Amino acid sequence: MTGVVSSPGALEEVPKLSVQARSAIRMEVIVRQSSRCPGGDAQIRVSLAEAGIPLAHTASVHAEISGPAAKPYVMPLPETADGEFGGILKTPVAGLYRVHLQAKGISLRGEPFIREELRTVAVWTRIDDPGLGSALFTSVQQVGRAVGIAVLVTVSARHSDAQAGSPGAATEGFALTIAAVLVALGALLMAALLRARRVCPHPPDSSPSRLRVSGLAGGVDCSVGCYRGWGDVVIFAGSTAARIGEVSGVRVGDVDTQTWIWTVRRQTTPSPGGLGDKGTKGERARKVPLIAEVRELVLKRLQAAGPDPEARLFCGPRGGRIATAVLRDATHWDEVVAAPGTCIYGVMIFVIRG
Repeated sequence: MTGVVSSPGALEEVPKLSVQARSAIRMEVIVRQSSRCPGGDAQIRVSLAEAGIPLAHTASVHAEISGPAAKPYVMPLPETADGEFGGILKTPVAGLYRVHLQAKGISLRGEPFIREELRTVAVWTRIDDPGLGSALFTSVQQVGRAVGIAVLVTVSARHSDAQAGSPGAATEGFALTIAAVLVALGALLMAALLRARRVCPHPPDSSPSRLRVSGLAGGVDCSVGCYRGWGDVVIFAGSTAARIGEVSGVRVGDVDTQTWIWTVRRQTTPSPGGLGDKGTKGERARKVPLIAEVRELVLKRLQAAGPDPEARLFCGPRGGRIATAVLRDATHWDEVVAAPGTCIYGVMIFVIRG
């Protein structure tokens, strides 16, 4: 369509073009956790198809893993079937694991393509694992069968003894059998609970409703000016698996207290003129859930920051941006984490990410 001018000074009719592009290539991701307690694993499954046809032997998939205790690394996902890829992610410590999946390959038409997905795996130290309920249910089922068999055997013996003229012995035997079964049931339940606590323990003298950072207070007390804000920064970073630069970039408007979601939009990084804010490393915003244990801290920081949506949630002693090196030096972090008992929910902290 071309522009038309009817007379000098008349408005020119501007052509309009609407373009829609869709791809028939689909990437589906499934992540299943064997347990949400530390020491479990997550099974990652990725399927690639074009118009419903599996893309067999024409693509490769890998996952970029960033966890709470180790440096980011790349985990390749081998092809297990036509267009199906999979791998196992180990989750040895509590925290939030970011799984950035990327698939590269050639379509059925011979054209290159790239697909990406982002998933998170949450691990915490609590006795609320579904596996515990399944184990207890199985144990109760087994004990129930044993009780049924014992009752049938005892009733049968009682009937035989009654016919033989000695009902008292049968009654005594029945009572002893029921008592033995109840004792066995209690022992099985206690064993299951103790096994669950051994796999997923709470740190001593702690509560599930509150984060415990043993040793951090000492680092804050001996920091410059004894600034308590350093502890808030470390707790927030530890509970969200975020970089210190991303924590420094949090604004009041980035936190939604209705859904308790933090939208990560920026990070603080060194620049020629000093510290400055820029986009995240992936150059795109992402959403991070705020667990219940850190919400009280966030509410206090929001109240202190005020209603301005552009106000910083976390800042240094003078109200400025936070640098990783400054935080490490101010809190004597290397000495703090080397001391025995430094943990969040029993997980050793030994990395501060910039």
